[in-house]
Formats: sequence, C-alpha cells, structure tokens
Amino acid sequence: MLDSNATTPCARHIPVMVVARDASLDGVRLPAGYSVAGIVRNLEAAAALMPSVSAEVVLVEDGLRQQAGFTDMLNLLRAVFPSLRIEYFARAGDVRIVDAPAPPPPDPGDRASAVPERGASVLEGRMVEGIRGALVLVWAPKGGVGRTFLCCNLSAASVRRGIHPVCVVDLDMGSGDVAVHLDLGDGPTILDALPYTADGSPAILERSVARHRKSGVNVVAAPGRPELSELVKPEDVRLVVEALRQRHSAVFIDTPADSMAEPVYDYLEQAWRIVLVVTQDVACLRRTKAVLELAEKLRLPLLDRIVVVVNRFSEASPVDSSRIESFLGVKVGAVIPEDRRTVEESVYRGVPAVLLAPNENVARAIEDVASRLFGLPAAPSRRLGTVRNAIWGVFARGRLTGGKPA
Repeated sequence: MLDSNATTPCARHIPVMVVARDASLDGVRLPAGYSVAGIVRNLEAAAALMPSVSAEVVLVEDGLRQQAGFTDMLNLLRAVFPSLRIEYFARAGDVRIVDAPAPPPPDPGDRASAVPERGASVLEGRMVEGIRGALVLVWAPKGGVGRTFLCCNLSAASVRRGIHPVCVVDLDMGSGDVAVHLDLGDGPTILDALPYTADGSPAILERSVARHRKSGVNVVAAPGRPELSELVKPEDVRLVVEALRQRHSAVFIDTPADSMAEPVYDYLEQAWRIVLVVTQDVACLRRTKAVLELAEKLRLPLLDRIVVVVNRFSEASPVDSSRIESFLGVKVGAVIPEDRRTVEESVYRGVPAVLLAPNENVARAIEDVASRLFGLPAAPSRRLGTVRNAIWGVFARGRLTGGKPA
C-alpha cells in the first residue's frame, strides 16, 4: 500500500500525480505532506488529468524515463504547466523519493536535437510571389457535411495550381481527423509545438508539422487522443497559425463543428477567404442560416469573403441551388457532385481525390473552387478516360471491392 507518512506535521497537503507501472505502489513511502491526487501508468494520462486534479508535483517511477517519447511529453507538461515540479522515485523496497533532475528540454535552436527525422525539410519551399500567409477557413456550422474532405482536397488542389507551400491546420482538437484523411498515422501533432510556442519563432514548427508526400501539403494535426485536447489553449493555436502564415503562401484551417468556438470566431474575422460548406439537407441549411444571422447581429463581416460550396450535390434533390441561395441569402459559389465511391476510396488510401482520380467530376469541381479562391484561371480540361487513369481506376476499385480494409 501507499504510505503517505501523515504523522509528520506540515503546513498543507501537496497534491501529487503518481506515474508508475504498478498502481498499487507497494512499499513506496511518500514524504510528509504529499497527498496522492491520482495514479496513472504514463505521462499522457497524467497530462489529460492535470486540469481536473490540479497536482503540484508529478512523481514518476524512475524506470519509465527510458520509454520512447518520454522527454517530449515531459517537455509538453512543463510548457502547459510551468509551475509543475517533476520528481522521481525508484523501486527498491521501502524507499523514499529519488530527487533526480528532469531531462533538459531540447534546445529549439539546435536542429540536430530539436527536429525529428519525420519533420525534416517539411517547411522548405519558395513562396509564390504575391501570395503570403493567405488564411482560408473551411467552415461548416453543422458537422458531417464533408468539411475535412474538402479542406484536404482544396489544399492539395491549390498546390497543383501552383500555390506553395500550403499547410492545413486541424482546429478540431477533440475529434479532428485530417491525419486520417491523409493517412499520416502517428506523425507529429500540434502537441509537439506546445513546449516551444513561447519562443514565437517559426522554427518551432519543425516539431509539429507533418508532410503529406503525395500532395506536397504540410499538416498540423489535432491531438491523436481526445483527452489531450484540453492541453491546447487558444493562445497556443494563435501562435502556431501565425508562425505558419510567415512560412506559407496559404494556410487552410479545418474548423470544428462548434462554429463560434474560440479561436474560430477570431479566424472568421481574419480569414482572407471563407469556404462555407453546406449540403442540400434541410437541417444543415437551417443551422447555417441561424449562424449567419448570428454573425450579422455580431457585426461580423462575412458575405464579402464567403464562397458557399454545396457538397454532395444531387440533381435529384428538390433543394436546388436557387432555393439554397434564396433561403440563405447568399449566392452559391460552387457545387461538388455526389460521388461516394471516389470519396471513400480517397479517404481509404489517404490520397486526396484531386490526385487519386483527377478526371472524376468531384475532383474537377474541387480544383475549380481552388482556382477561384486564388483568382487563378480555371484548370485546363482533361480528356476523360485516359489509358493510365482508366487502368488505375479499375485496379484501385477492384482492390477496394474485393478485399477488406486493413
């Protein structure tokens, strides 16, 4: 059992978060005044619980310091909770705390130590003349309309049209899945930037930016686990986005479903272009209209920057473009035809549809939207059914329909 040695007088109890392999902590004694606020098995869990338990000390089993990623997570804890003390204990029978110093954080100025191999060279590239730090908000007041799919594809289409470097920021901290759409696996996330945001230097981005090789798009992904989303504060997001704008021609932001959450509201004010994604679903349109009316009451100027995109458009629906325009009071800028097969294949493979199936109508429509965003001429028409794309399409769809997802 854990013995807190409460007989020694002390001025107050110090809440302690214990990180250990064995939750029982048999034989380990805490110094006088220490009070256990929680016992977890890794630093990720400790970080997730910190806002609710307000621990002043994290007490780590010494053997855990050798685990992969330990130093990165420790640096994250120190950045988010600057006053937090990190102490260690060793399992050697009935022992007291081993007061070992914490591993020092990497020097942000030392590329050899601060830049992991996965992030090398992702920010290289010459910005397009005349376009710098353009903020494009992909916005949808209702979830489930294909916002993330469009954001990933618009960014890839922009690169194809000559806009580079381009970055996507997943602002849906609790459930964002840009990394899923682009098959980035366990790559870096915005959490990797937090220990360095105080520097205000664009070099901090090398820690948190992943590169989608097939499209050339850089990505700052949301935390891989929802419970870690509370560690990311709005000010951290602002610092990361501002640093990105200094190094990119365009920054696309995939917003959460809460359309007025902080800092989404700020970016609605700052955005150069706002891609408002809707569908022909009546509930979606009613929700969108309510949010637009709220923005008008808040004197938030949107209409001169909005491009309304109707996703999954079907000619069979009674809600056509003219009815949408009449209901919302905003002109429809583009329609993206419904093509479930192409969309699902794109997400399954982690390759934007504009690259995987460039001759499909859905991909061509997205490229046209990207061209309009940056005032570029429409993409040249491509002859449908080229031998290469036809063979690739048959092969890819055969793989999908004939097997099971990994």
